[in-house]
Amino acid sequence: MNDRKVSPLKWLGLAVCAGGLLAGCGGDDSTPTLDGKVTIASASGWRVCIDANDNLQCDAGEVSTSTDAQGNYSVAVSKLPDEKTRLLAISVLAAGADASSAVTLAAPGTSKQISMLSTLVAATMIGQQDLTLADAQAQVRQRLSLPSTFDLLSPPSDWAPGYGVALQDAWTLGMQLRTANLLTANVDIATPMPDVPNTAPSRIAEVVLSVLSHYIDTSTSQLLATVTSRTITNEISERLQPTSCDVEVNTPVKLQIDTTDAAPIVSKEDYLTARFQLDADGSNAAMDVTTSIRGRGNTTWSLPKKPYRIKLAKSAGLLGMNSDKDWDLLANYSDKTLLRNSIAFCMSRMMHMAWTPDSRMVELWLNGSYQGVYQLTEHVEDGSAKADIGTTGVLLEIDARLDADYVFTSSLKSVPYTFQSDPINDQLNTVPAYIGSFESALFSSSFTDPTLGYRPFLDTESLVDFYLVQELLRNNDAFWSSTFLTRKDDGPLVFGPLWDFDIAAGNVNYNGNDATDGWWVKTASPYLQQLFQDPVFAAHVAARWKFLSSRMPRIQQFIDRSATTLDAAQRRNFQTWDILNTAVWPNPEVAGSYSGEISYMKNWLDTRATWIDQALGNTSTSATTP
Repeated sequence: MNDRKVSPLKWLGLAVCAGGLLAGCGGDDSTPTLDGKVTIASASGWRVCIDANDNLQCDAGEVSTSTDAQGNYSVAVSKLPDEKTRLLAISVLAAGADASSAVTLAAPGTSKQISMLSTLVAATMIGQQDLTLADAQAQVRQRLSLPSTFDLLSPPSDWAPGYGVALQDAWTLGMQLRTANLLTANVDIATPMPDVPNTAPSRIAEVVLSVLSHYIDTSTSQLLATVTSRTITNEISERLQPTSCDVEVNTPVKLQIDTTDAAPIVSKEDYLTARFQLDADGSNAAMDVTTSIRGRGNTTWSLPKKPYRIKLAKSAGLLGMNSDKDWDLLANYSDKTLLRNSIAFCMSRMMHMAWTPDSRMVELWLNGSYQGVYQLTEHVEDGSAKADIGTTGVLLEIDARLDADYVFTSSLKSVPYTFQSDPINDQLNTVPAYIGSFESALFSSSFTDPTLGYRPFLDTESLVDFYLVQELLRNNDAFWSSTFLTRKDDGPLVFGPLWDFDIAAGNVNYNGNDATDGWWVKTASPYLQQLFQDPVFAAHVAARWKFLSSRMPRIQQFIDRSATTLDAAQRRNFQTWDILNTAVWPNPEVAGSYSGEISYMKNWLDTRATWIDQALGNTSTSATTP
């Protein structure tokens, strides 16, 4: 009988007592013992079993035991398993936690270790039943850029600690989604191996391998030094359970604002008292509250369709968004698609950036006069649910206008900074000093050194994601204004949130930024110019771009859905603002219709993404990647 086909009950009958799990059974000196070790931190008390039905879980009746304090296990069996039999180690992370919080590891039956690497080998063999153990190891080694002599079943104890953490977090996330039945029907795999059936473990392993393979420094067989499990797990989460950006395509609801005595809003500094009436939307009840309103924006305030700042008398969650007092009404006058900010926010969510301002579309009536389609959005400010700066941190903006209450220019590169959170303690001195130390490290001869260089000062993953969205959309204002970054307590600098994209994505007629080819943001900041001299940073950007490029079809679908949902409202908007046949600042093209504006932007984005694909050597282009 084939050993891996032995039923769980027969395995149970053949087993000899281990760890007190089996009563009324015994053995003798000739009984084979299955010994091994779970090579993962805190592996004491893990359950190890023989997975007779290849479902990557310990079922009732399957032979099992528990690991000792060092992670060792020993099970006596009548016959040692072969390489096709799975061994499992399952540990619930917290007492009383449900199955979705369990870590699941596996190994072929002949392995003496159960680790993250052995798990990928076992899952690969489950997916390809005819695959030998040697061939499975070869496949995994090839995907992970490991030497052909590297033994995946007995890796060195000191091998790639960061790699191991990323592997553990990635695999655990996939299994949690599987256990909670959250995997999508069609798992998104960028470069699938052939003949891998759509079974959850094999698909999860394939996604893990696919994602990790992008972030390996082939010269060292290690993860890129600037990459942590955060990027790996975020990308895997997107492939297993893609983000939906539908929140911004809800049919616009009516918002009526009436100032006291119908006073006109003429100032960006002085608030007027007003009545704020927002219609109901699905599960969100109508609102009728007191507010204050003033103008906002810089160049946009000079345009005919004005943007506004709202301060409610009491915090409220508008249209299902987070509860707050401070809100913005973006007019998007120059952006005739009305969607460029929403597209940037959608990309931010796909990239799992730390905070993406939430927004909804509304149609605004001001003092009884229809004003058109507006984007009601969270205001960029500090707060635990927004730009999280902790208790002693800071929210900054790179802004060449330097028109805030507290400003400074960096000492080495004269980068203009403004405080967007109220300075506390001695921050007017300590924050510029920290920026100065960051610049000194970044522009030193040892700037690539992991300790002496820029890395301790900068959350590189946040900057890479922030940069790529800015570069894809060729945002004219990037690193000139509306470039936000935070420092939470004593942590590193974190770039984000994304903001202000109405003159991006081909919607600008100066600085050559209507062009789809060439770099813009890469050369706009002295920081980025220097960072790209670090081969690790450049490789990180190229790897992360592969992911963003693979999202382009989803982004285009989001644009199509949004345009359809906005169709009736945009008609009313452009009846009030008759500009579809007119160039308004700074339009490079006049499409003549709303559908023409959408087509222009979609074509621009596709062409831009294709250029970046080619410039970064991405062989899986945005036009063909699922």
